Amino acid sequence: MRLLYLGALCCLISPAWADNSARCANLFTDLSARATCATILNMNSQEYSDDALRDKISQMVYGVGFAEMEARHAKREADERAAAAAEAARLQQHDQCHRLFTDAGEREACKTLRMLSMSQRSDVQMVADVRARLGKAPVSDDERQTIVQAEAEYKKSAAAVARAEAEKQKAEEQQCQRLYGAGEERAACDTLRLLSMRTRSDDQMRKEVAERVAQLRKEKSGQERAQQNAQRGRAAAAAELDAKLRQGSTGFELLHWELGGFGSVMLVRFILQNNTASPQKDFVIRCDTHGESGTRLGAVQKTLYQSLAPKGRRSFDLSLGFVNSQSARAACSVVKSVPG
Repeated sequence: MRLLYLGALCCLISPAWADNSARCANLFTDLSARATCATILNMNSQEYSDDALRDKISQMVYGVGFAEMEARHAKREADERAAAAAEAARLQQHDQCHRLFTDAGEREACKTLRMLSMSQRSDVQMVADVRARLGKAPVSDDERQTIVQAEAEYKKSAAAVARAEAEKQKAEEQQCQRLYGAGEERAACDTLRLLSMRTRSDDQMRKEVAERVAQLRKEKSGQERAQQNAQRGRAAAAAELDAKLRQGSTGFELLHWELGGFGSVMLVRFILQNNTASPQKDFVIRCDTHGESGTRLGAVQKTLYQSLAPKGRRSFDLSLGFVNSQSARAACSVVKSVPG
């Protein structure tokens, strides 16, 4: 039942959608505008006149009125046709078969010979081969001389065009060197040329380089601020730890100590807790030893090359080295650590 209902609904809606698509196709030549037009008509019950619909769609798709949009579209199509025609003319001008023959059959024979063999033929040889293929009279001496002269003139003209194109390309490649000395503008100019093969006028290049340099400076400034903030954060964490150390709030808890190594090496077991908001490492542990009478006998310290996450807590066993064998009491603490 549900499938039948959906099928009936589609049958009712589809004709309206088809009518909307046909109307949009009559109003617009651009495919994007047609699609937007059909979507609005299909999803909106509001009635639009043709003129109102044209302007609404044009503003939505291109940000301009319909007349301006159509003018842009027509200009783009005309430019594309002109470019295609210019390219076709250029190819024909440099194509040997088009240069040598005006007869359609001779041109086809010329193209066939080129397809059958990859060897390069001089103009005289091509004319002779085409005539032989079509069963025509061979090239006379006068025709041969005329063809040779025409080929020499063509090669001379083609070489001049190639030199002009090479000089133009060289000038474009030297544009950055001509506009900018060494520095970030020169680097930005070179980067723009590498990222895009589009040719730019001097004014356009200066504009794009200025925009890119401004963007790079903004990014660099942001990176420097981030680095400064990170440095300030590390400095603040170190200052926080130093303050806690000075206040005796080090998170150090001595669990046990003893004399090993024939009674002359101090072995300690302790719990270390990082009370800061940043990672800490390379904790310097210091212990003062006293005799049974309370007299201070000396101090030893050693770096614990471990790290603790913020609020992290771990127990460690550490040998601090040689102490007085009469040591009876010990007082230990962390005197230094490194952020990170």
